[in-house]
Amino acid sequence: MYRRRAKDEWLLEESIGLDSTSSFESVEAVIPLSEIYDRITFEPVAGPQRE
Repeated sequence: MYRRRAKDEWLLEESIGLDSTSSFESVEAVIPLSEIYDRITFEPVAGPQRE
C-alpha cells in the first residue's frame, strides 16, 4: 500500500500474509488482510521446477 506522507512524498508499505493488518490513520482504523480478502480465492503459487 502506498501512503502519502509529506508534500509529494509517498511511502510503500508492504504486508505479507493474511495475518497482517492495514492501518488507515485518516479514519483511525486497522483492518486485517484476512477481512479485506475474505471472498478471494488465491491460486497456488508454483515454485521453481526441479530437473
